Amino acid sequence: MIQVSSQALDAFAARAEGDYVVRLAKFLQGAVPALAAETPSALIAETHRQVEKARHYGITSERGVASFAITAANLGAEFDIEFPAATACLNAWDIGEAAKVEWLESWTLQLFDELT
Repeated sequence: MIQVSSQALDAFAARAEGDYVVRLAKFLQGAVPALAAETPSALIAETHRQVEKARHYGITSERGVASFAITAANLGAEFDIEFPAATACLNAWDIGEAAKVEWLESWTLQLFDELT
C-alpha cells in the first residue's frame, strides 16, 4: 500500500485551494463589469482575501464562498463591515451556513432592486 505523507496531502490541498481561487477570480471578472480592468494578480489576491473572510463567517462551501465573493465584488470588499444588516447576519453564530448564504443572496438582490 502506498502511504502519502501529511506534507504531500497539504500540498495537494493548497494546490486545490489555489485552483479554486483562480477559477473564482476569473468568474468574478467575467460576471462583474467593474472588475474587467483589474490585473489578474490583484484580482486573485482580493478573491483569496474574500474566500478567507467567508470562511471566517462559517461559509465554507464552494457555492457559499462564491456568493460571498460575488456580493463583495458588487457591493465593495468591506460590505461585511459597512452594511450593518450584513454584519449582523454574518456574525450570528446561531445561523447555519445555508441560511446565511440564502439571506446574503436575497439581501443583495433586494438592494439592487431598490437601487434600480
